Amino acid sequence: MKATPDGPAVPVTALRRPPVRQSTMVRSDVRHTFDTFVRSIGIWWPVTPFSAGQDRVRDVTIDQRPGDRVYETWADGTEVDWGELLAWEPPARFVMTWTMTPVPTEVELSFAALGPALTRATVEHRGWEALSDTQLAEDCALPGGYASGSYSAGWTRILERFAAMLTPAGPAGPGESLMSVDPDAIQLETYQCVLLRHAPEGRKFSAERTERIFREHLEYVLHLVATGQQRAAGPVRDSPAEDQDICGLGLFQQDSVDTVRRLMEADPGVRQGLYTFDVMIWQTPAGSVSFPGPQHRQASSA
Repeated sequence: MKATPDGPAVPVTALRRPPVRQSTMVRSDVRHTFDTFVRSIGIWWPVTPFSAGQDRVRDVTIDQRPGDRVYETWADGTEVDWGELLAWEPPARFVMTWTMTPVPTEVELSFAALGPALTRATVEHRGWEALSDTQLAEDCALPGGYASGSYSAGWTRILERFAAMLTPAGPAGPGESLMSVDPDAIQLETYQCVLLRHAPEGRKFSAERTERIFREHLEYVLHLVATGQQRAAGPVRDSPAEDQDICGLGLFQQDSVDTVRRLMEADPGVRQGLYTFDVMIWQTPAGSVSFPGPQHRQASSA
């Protein structure tokens, strides 16, 4: 919901079928990362379960010009297309159609240098508007479809396998990570962090009134998270609870703090005086935070 200057909250339009986005960081320069992804995909890609032929697959090929094919080859010579290259911009990115969905969608792989030996690899799987509600719920390589977050979970597993190939010894220790990264080259992602607090006057509400407002607040928060307007939300608890001020934490990735403030001011718990809130800016290295698919998120609050 979104508050207007002259009246009550009105619905905020959200992207009904947002892209699936996942990313990972690997200890490798961007050129080597890109080349390894493309040239060795038949080695590291988890063909079981993420392919048509599974254990029959002997190679995966990415031809390297727009209009060329991406396909798997089986032991008997059968070739099965994954899609067609739409854009080819090494070492930054490539885009392809994805024909492994009920109707073709689109996948973009991008590679960003975070330092001389650190790269963020990101996948964005989009075009879900082309699928019907029934198709969105169909099983993919994993049980469940887009609607249950299976594509998000699948891309997470694929990127984890890719990262493991480039860093077989496991993640670097704190000292090694700092030494290998150029601080001036690190790209940061910006989030808005909300601290939800018990309002002093709200503590005087009756138990019945508090429970009613809390349920309205919780329904609103679940809506924000489910529609992608809020990244995550959850309670913050300590003991004894009655002496606690901060009671919830929310994470947003909106265009501005003002947008987050408007969303929070429309929260029934805030509007009715049960809660107050503070908004802060939080920045973290790009690719260090990932979230599950749109229907796979869960939220709760205090």
